[in-house]
Amino acid sequence: MYDWHNIGSENDMRQNLISMRGLKVTPDIPPILAELEKALSKIGDVRLKVSDSSLSGLSVAGRELNLSVVSSKYSPKECTFILWGCAIPLGFTPMDRHPNLDTPTRDCFYFLGVWEVYYSNLLSMGLGEFAWESVCLAAQLDVGHAPTQISNPSTRYIQAQLGRKGLYRGLVDGVMSNEIQSCLATLGIQGLPEKEMFVVLNQESISKLETKQKQQGFLSLPRIPFRVSSYGRVSTVQRNEGVEIVVEGSGRVVIDLSL
Repeated sequence: MYDWHNIGSENDMRQNLISMRGLKVTPDIPPILAELEKALSKIGDVRLKVSDSSLSGLSVAGRELNLSVVSSKYSPKECTFILWGCAIPLGFTPMDRHPNLDTPTRDCFYFLGVWEVYYSNLLSMGLGEFAWESVCLAAQLDVGHAPTQISNPSTRYIQAQLGRKGLYRGLVDGVMSNEIQSCLATLGIQGLPEKEMFVVLNQESISKLETKQKQQGFLSLPRIPFRVSSYGRVSTVQRNEGVEIVVEGSGRVVIDLSL
């Protein structure tokens, strides 16, 4: 765990992990799991199993779980599809790209929550190769569980919280760049002591991306066989000539082409 006394006090971290069914998770996980169980209850004869997972950097940040569905009525394959159909619209993202029954990661799901916007912004900037590492570190810093050996933890924490607010679209690399200074100036906190910066940065804020109204578009793919999957607050409808995309917030669209 990161020694927060290096930058002030333990109150500087934005939130604490809480206990849920013997697991340590972020406070936004339990209500989402309740919504998932509610959705599954409408199907009937299915039961959600939740357990700990430690496959990625989000596990120590309380944002990674093993989720599975058991049933006496449905087959294991059907249970997997039922779970994906109910969990993904709520913001859970499966570690596997497609539903699987025989991989070590088949039950692993992560919930980015407030970090969806930052992750999407990194991808939009062409930083996909480094995006996951930065998002994991940002989420770890948020709960005070970042590696003790990282350099410039204060700057990284500032970068992470600016990313959460949708202001910063760079990596959590510990470099106090001109872009960071500009973001701080936007919030009116440039030049303040770090402790005062943290007070402002820790406040809940809806990012610019999330405040936009629902937007729609169409991606034309005539005469090209494809399959589309959507995650987060993005929904898609596959048509013969392409795919309709509805964006209500941050998320992802994956299109598999068969050429």
